[in-house]
Amino acid sequence: MVTDAQGNNVYVSPNCDDITGYTQEELLGGMGRWVHEDDTPRAREASERAFREGVRGKDFEYKAVRKDGDLWYASSSWEPLRDEKGKLQGVVLQTIDITARVRAEEKLKQTVADLERSNA
Repeated sequence: MVTDAQGNNVYVSPNCDDITGYTQEELLGGMGRWVHEDDTPRAREASERAFREGVRGKDFEYKAVRKDGDLWYASSSWEPLRDEKGKLQGVVLQTIDITARVRAEEKLKQTVADLERSNA
């Protein structure tokens, strides 16, 4: 996605529908409406900092919710867009689905915990 200087989406990749369940049209103008409520404060803080200070973000991981209500896990990175004078014009944002990795990590942690209990 690409935002303007106020954080409103002005371009949404067609594949966002595959990942989030939201159409391009539904995501234009707004911000990441798929962020899970548990992670909304962290995401809002990171977003506000990105626009206030013009800083980049890398591998910001959070819980997300598809339009149909299914839980998934996301990792977002962003880069500020500046004009020739250095003024912030917006942000380019990339989000990937990391659900398979997160679930594998959770399963591994559970397996280790089970092994530790059985060896105690």
